[in-house]
Amino acid sequence: MVASHQSRFRKLSYSISLIVILTEFLALLALGFYYTTRFTNQMDDALKQKFQTPAYLMSKGLLRYETTEDKTIMENLVGETIEDCLIIGVFEGNKYLDDSPKYKAAGVLGTDLGLEWGGNWKTISDQPHFQLRPGWASIMKESEMMAEL
Repeated sequence: MVASHQSRFRKLSYSISLIVILTEFLALLALGFYYTTRFTNQMDDALKQKFQTPAYLMSKGLLRYETTEDKTIMENLVGETIEDCLIIGVFEGNKYLDDSPKYKAAGVLGTDLGLEWGGNWKTISDQPHFQLRPGWASIMKESEMMAEL
């Protein structure tokens, strides 16, 4: 009789332990997903803000479009290393437009020419941005491609 109760107690303890472990695992998994997503979104927002700063300054007339040709000035402005790329600008008169349907038209033309267009990027849409990505690097990460160059 005592052995029977001990056996039931062990089974019950095992079941309760398994439920507790599964519950903790699911809770940690959900928290991990939440914080990873939150961190990724914050990083995307921070990068987007950095790279939209020049466009914002140009739209307010505080930064001349010609200044974007100086790599050192732009790197200091956005706080990031800038690889060789092409930046286009859409203007109405002397006013720079940071958002215009003309960027999409230029994006189609640029991709037809074999350029990578920043408007197609998944995390940060940078419509004025074009860069050349060689065909052999089409499936590589940016860091892998740069290491090969």
